[in-house]
Amino acid sequence: MLCFPHCCLFLKVWNPVSTVWPDFTNPKTAQYWADMVKMLHDQIPFDGLWIDMNEPANFYNGLKDGCPNSTLETPQYIPHIENGLMCAKTLCMTAKQYIGNHYDAHNLFGMSEGIATNFALTQVLGKRPFIISRSTFAGHGRFASHWTGDVFSTWYDMRMSIPRK
Repeated sequence: MLCFPHCCLFLKVWNPVSTVWPDFTNPKTAQYWADMVKMLHDQIPFDGLWIDMNEPANFYNGLKDGCPNSTLETPQYIPHIENGLMCAKTLCMTAKQYIGNHYDAHNLFGMSEGIATNFALTQVLGKRPFIISRSTFAGHGRFASHWTGDVFSTWYDMRMSIPRK
């Protein structure tokens, strides 16, 4: 679904009606995001931002009534994911974003938000911003730092964070 001139993605998460995710692949969204960040900063001065839910999460698998029948929704190869659905807890792969289908942009969502947040905070603070992001992609470190999410401080979790051959 579209809203405003800078495309928003409507999903169901915690609130009773719907949640709106800005389409950060749309160039107009960067200025919208900068305006929202400035509005928040004017009310509550802050030095940086922690963007946690920066991938389009969803309590539905796709839309409330499912996704359209398409080879993007059921490609020949499906990774090991919940119920074998590409749209598991996210958008339909055929959802339209500014740069194309969600199928082609899913893994870039966090990075595109990191870039827009960097742009916004640089405008608001007038200096290099401090941003921590959960969802990242190669090259993301130029725009924001990365955190690994809800990892427990146990020896097991520390061991699991070490890559092995």
